[in-house]
Amino acid sequence: MDFTEYIFKILFSLGVVLIFIFLLLPFLLKRISTLRGFSKEGSFKIKKVVTLSKNVFIVEMEVKGKTIILCVGERGADVIYREDDNSSFPDVPKSSGSGTGSGNSPD
Repeated sequence: MDFTEYIFKILFSLGVVLIFIFLLLPFLLKRISTLRGFSKEGSFKIKKVVTLSKNVFIVEMEVKGKTIILCVGERGADVIYREDDNSSFPDVPKSSGSGTGSGNSPD
């Protein structure tokens, strides 16, 4: 065999493999996305965006049925509120008692 025949065979094989990959790529991507647990409608939904200043926003979003409120700025995002099964305000501890001996009552 000649050198040009080898080059022709290599280019032909490469073309067949590339065509095979491009034909199977959409099917493989769909299968991979379903294996990772992504649904067709998405795992989160942005409900509302409120602009506070030029580069600061309050974003209300729903992630897997739970509401999360974020403050998004240039330096990152902070969670302001996260819906929890136990309490409506997860950062505030629940009081245990009448509250007379806690010292936190307004006078």
